[in-house]
Amino acid sequence: MEFCGLPISARNRLSLSRVRSIFLKVFANLSRISFILFCKKPRVGYKYIMYNKIYIFLLLFGCYYIFSGYNEPFFIVTGIISSFLGLYVAVKMDVLKTPGMNMKILRYWLWLAKEIVVSSMQVLKHIWMPDLKFQPDFVYLKTTQEHEMGFAIYGNSITLTPGTVCVYIDDDSKIITAHSLTEEGRDELSSGNMDMRVKRAVS
Repeated sequence: MEFCGLPISARNRLSLSRVRSIFLKVFANLSRISFILFCKKPRVGYKYIMYNKIYIFLLLFGCYYIFSGYNEPFFIVTGIISSFLGLYVAVKMDVLKTPGMNMKILRYWLWLAKEIVVSSMQVLKHIWMPDLKFQPDFVYLKTTQEHEMGFAIYGNSITLTPGTVCVYIDDDSKIITAHSLTEEGRDELSSGNMDMRVKRAVS
């Protein structure tokens, strides 16, 4: 049997029952902590930050363990070290203290997924219809973001949306320079709808 083009011996493969058991345990812990983080009002305190740490560690290690396909001690220890390293980076970036890790951020990602589909259809329409011409140009957006997390999510959201890309973020003046292929994309960005939704999600 091969995995990603590499041969895997039978003793290194996880059995289906083993994978199911591990997944259920990880999912149960994530569900319990997710209820505390997402369904309750976030409080930036010691207990809230500790739940965040446990959540991120379980999420990182769970994904690593399930998708790696190996059950040997070396790979398990490597996964634990990698997960702790990712958690350490998150702590140093003060991500765990950033407010807004609740249901609002999940609603924003769902809205962004819809916008990605809509923007993809708009770009596709301009490609297939000769009468519609691309009108590439820059747009300068005055943002209302206050946290670094807000700037990061807003800039990446612009880039993720087809037809638009975030070029530069000026932290001092709070102005984001973006490029759009279509006039519709520039109008949507200038409306401030995405900026408002990002601020609401991380506040």
